[in-house]
Amino acid sequence: MKKVLLIAVVVLTCVAVFSFMAMGDSRITGGKCNFNSDCSHGICKDHKCGACNFNSDCKGYGICHDHKCGYCNFSSDCKGFGSCSNHECTKNPW
Repeated sequence: MKKVLLIAVVVLTCVAVFSFMAMGDSRITGGKCNFNSDCSHGICKDHKCGACNFNSDCKGYGICHDHKCGYCNFSSDCKGFGSCSNHECTKNPW
């Protein structure tokens, strides 16, 4: 019985950790927000991250283009968020 309980605790812990990690990724892709500080890039607009008025709003996730972050001309525009491909910042697979 103790083994079953231990396995259940381990499984639930893994589920919680992976759920938290997934929430972190959603911030990069325009996840839900209430404040600009909830966003890893861009500003919070209509409860979504990724909007911008200035390049500095994007915090290294591309440049501001049509009021959206993630546009790029060079990989250096994407800084820690990956590389530039077809004028979009993309995450590196590693």
